[in-house]
Amino acid sequence: GGPVAAGGVAPAGDAGGAVVDSYKEIIRSQDASISELQEQVRELTEALKESQQESHLGAREAAENARDTIAKKENELSVAEEALRVAKEQISTLQDALEEKSTDLQAISRAYNDLE
Repeated sequence: GGPVAAGGVAPAGDAGGAVVDSYKEIIRSQDASISELQEQVRELTEALKESQQESHLGAREAAENARDTIAKKENELSVAEEALRVAKEQISTLQDALEEKSTDLQAISRAYNDLE
């Protein structure tokens, strides 16, 4: 080799200098690739955070919708139970009236038979 400059690096005109320059270029290229990858990682991390937030919002919204649906169904059930209670009361009232009429009819029938 030829003369070596301070720091152990051969002058650029030397064959060793060309190798060093080529290594420097590879390192610069790798640094650029690393920077690009770091940017992609940052973007993907941000996208993941946003996706998780949207997912949590979606889950929360779904839970709220489910609660609303359950509340509506409970209300419908309550209304149906009240209608059933009223219908049972009406049936009971009609049965009582029917029994009265049957008793009256039997009394009339006995009275008619007694008249004959």
